[in-house]
Amino acid sequence: MKSKNKHLVLAAAMTCVLAWTAHAAESDKEKQQKEIRNMAQATLQRLYKAEPKTKQWSLTRLATRPSATWE
Repeated sequence: MKSKNKHLVLAAAMTCVLAWTAHAAESDKEKQQKEIRNMAQATLQRLYKAEPKTKQWSLTRLATRPSATWE
């Protein structure tokens, strides 16, 4: 009976560790995605500052083709 309890405890501990690891991996992925979005926004802001016409062009493009993908 004690052996069965040890196995149950071990299985529960392994499940907790795996769940925690999966959560940590997802957090890293979300962090990387946020960093990339921030970089993209910063790049666009620099472009718009250097070439103000590009902002109007991109807004016009989005308004006329909202479902289009950027090529």
